[in-house]
Amino acid sequence: MNKYELFAKKGRSRNGGFTLDYLYDAYVSLMDDEIREEIHMEMEDDLSMVDFLTEYKKRHLEYFKEEFQI
Repeated sequence: MNKYELFAKKGRSRNGGFTLDYLYDAYVSLMDDEIREEIHMEMEDDLSMVDFLTEYKKRHLEYFKEEFQI
């Protein structure tokens, strides 16, 4: 489990200053639009943020042959 997934379980960052929504917005702003929309179209509506980010990172790695990082 990476640090963002751990924060998602707690709902706050390590220093308590940022909510998961803030981190999620940062992730989304850097995502490839096509991959992100594919996931939205294929996955369940009630997919958790952590599950969505995990799926995105997997597909990003497959498509770009590099890890998605902020």
